[in-house]
Amino acid sequence: MGGPQVRKILVIGDFHIPSRARWIPRPILEFLLDKNFDLVLCTGDLCVAKVQEFLSRLGPLRVVRGNMDYIENPREFKQKIEDVVVGM
Repeated sequence: MGGPQVRKILVIGDFHIPSRARWIPRPILEFLLDKNFDLVLCTGDLCVAKVQEFLSRLGPLRVVRGNMDYIENPREFKQKIEDVVVGM
């Protein structure tokens, strides 16, 4: 009964740390910390490198640069995942 493999993919972004929040809110941290993702896609606006470092511990990370980012990340990303092309 081999169907398509289900993947756990986290799509997250717009942290704006520290300008809009000191850190990731506790309920979100608690949800994320016990998970292992097959892929983490971040849509940018990390604003500080420590957010990117945290996300990289959750699974393979792909990040694009947001308009508030000064971290060197690509401006766009595109990858085929099984039969779906994901772009950001």
